[in-house]
Amino acid sequence: MSINAQRPAVLLSALAFATLVASSPASAEARGAASYAQLQHLEGDWVLTAEQEGEAARHPVIAPLVGSGKVALSYRLVGSKTTLQENIFPGTPREMATMYHCLDAACTEVIADHYCSLKNQPVLRAEPRVEEGKLVFRCDPALAVCNSPAAHLDVLTIELPRSPAEPLKTTFALRKDGKPGEVLVFRFDRKPTTGGQ
Repeated sequence: MSINAQRPAVLLSALAFATLVASSPASAEARGAASYAQLQHLEGDWVLTAEQEGEAARHPVIAPLVGSGKVALSYRLVGSKTTLQENIFPGTPREMATMYHCLDAACTEVIADHYCSLKNQPVLRAEPRVEEGKLVFRCDPALAVCNSPAAHLDVLTIELPRSPAEPLKTTFALRKDGKPGEVLVFRFDRKPTTGGQ
């Protein structure tokens, strides 16, 4: 059985573990570890589905990727699997990177360092509770960028596929001038591998 053929079962196992953790009075370490485990199973390449919503998918840089089968999102485990590197819209002028990692060795919290096409770098912290298949990261209010009037990523939501037939959904909620701004929603399918890997 190929590695990609095993990934849906592994992802569903991670979701089951996260559900168990979310429904029990778990420690911060268990919640953080469950969140990071869910993220690790995203490793690989993803393509934008043909069905997208909102103006973002019609952007001249992004529109050619919609339904094209070209990689639009890539996840790689780096640093001895201590960090998940996300590259969205790789090779385009809108390319961005996010580094997901544990706050500490006990993984009491998951952090997302986002390197944005808006030319800023907000740090987002995972909400402390683990909801089945959904991770929500909020801009750290202790940082200047998160209190800036300049447009920046305020909330990043990742909704994991519950089955191989469902897409991965990411939502980028921006903030500008102290008010909620544009909300960008994207749906991705895992890119099939070729060559019998």
